[in-house]
Amino acid sequence: MCIRDRFCRGMLGLAGIQVTVEGAEHIEDFTGDALLMFSHGSNLDPFIVEGSGPIAAKWIGKNILFTLPILGWMGALLGHIAIDRSNLDRAKRSLANAADVSHRWHRAIAISPEGTRTKSGHIAEFKKGPFHLHEQLGRPPILPCVVLGAYELWPPGQLFSRPGHVLVRFVPPITSQPDMTRDQVSDLVRATMLEASVRPTTVPVGKPLTTSGKVSIAQQRAVIALVLYLTTASIYGWVGFIGGRRAAGLFTVVTLAMTLYVKKIL
Repeated sequence: MCIRDRFCRGMLGLAGIQVTVEGAEHIEDFTGDALLMFSHGSNLDPFIVEGSGPIAAKWIGKNILFTLPILGWMGALLGHIAIDRSNLDRAKRSLANAADVSHRWHRAIAISPEGTRTKSGHIAEFKKGPFHLHEQLGRPPILPCVVLGAYELWPPGQLFSRPGHVLVRFVPPITSQPDMTRDQVSDLVRATMLEASVRPTTVPVGKPLTTSGKVSIAQQRAVIALVLYLTTASIYGWVGFIGGRRAAGLFTVVTLAMTLYVKKIL
């Protein structure tokens, strides 16, 4: 298990989310350019999909997320792509940058075709941008997946997620025909994701954890708490070694440097 998986699963463990995966075999041997399109029901979706999926992707997210200290900075440094949805020209430049990132890293680009979280719990209407990107990439395979239960555990307006069960369902890749229009490709992907979202599930998606699930999450949280304690102790030791004033100065320099870097990539 790589650091990416450990980090995402650690975040899910803190939130009390137990993830079941279906259909990972459809994309586990996939390499090269692709578009990973996921249904967007909660703020945890990127951690759920990235932590449970068999491939590593570069993610497209709204620009304000990349200004967040630590997590946002990490996303920027790892090559994920910020998009300014309030400015059409900047949004187009961001999509062009995403195409360049995909070709350079030979990674799938992860994007929600809905553009933002659903407000109803159902898959919303698709935006045009992801399918413009599909053409800019040279019409690579589209890897659809639906996340079931995340909306129920963390609906809009709720401060934090409730612990519970989530199902990630991957379906076979979609390859568009050369004569298909963008709208036809969008309709095909939407129909595929809608069909996958209404199939029966083997787990109680969006429901509270069982007793065994609570025990498993408690064990994960204990491990995470130990790691955080040891990390905090190390930081305190390092600050004590170099001095509080120097540590504060170094933190200020890092904050300014990352702020300027994020502004540059936005």
